[in-house]
Amino acid sequence: MSSDIILVIVVGTALAFDFTNGFHDTANVVATSISTRAMPPRFAVLFAAIFNFVGAFLSLKVAATVGKDIVNSDSISMTIVFAGLIGAIAWNLARRHLDPSSAIDNVGAGVLYLGHLLGETGGDPAMAAAGYYQGIGSVRSIGMLPETQRYVANVMALRSRFGG
Repeated sequence: MSSDIILVIVVGTALAFDFTNGFHDTANVVATSISTRAMPPRFAVLFAAIFNFVGAFLSLKVAATVGKDIVNSDSISMTIVFAGLIGAIAWNLARRHLDPSSAIDNVGAGVLYLGHLLGETGGDPAMAAAGYYQGIGSVRSIGMLPETQRYVANVMALRSRFGG
């Protein structure tokens, strides 16, 4: 295969990576602009997409550091770059399902986990909070560590303060 075709494939893959990376970054970037009504949603997403793409060309300092201090740049080929991009795309797609990046998803996952811990601890909110902070297996085997005790005391104080 000619080197021009390989270059086109690698550049296309890099653009695909930029697109999948935008799944996470764009939501974080545009949330404030949209929620404060500073920008309409379509304009905010378009604005983020353009500057996410342009930003890659504004500074090459990270790439220069990696090429100079971390990796022997003579050993990098288009095949290596392509493989790295494919791995990064796969991670972005998997991360979408394995590691929710929105605050709402994280809060929802935390609530579900606390519900699970309440079931495991017979409805004891202090033990559930300790299990959430330290790990339920650790709490059961060695008891609450001092920092866990402080955490649970704070959680229980907040719980009583807000009517829980």
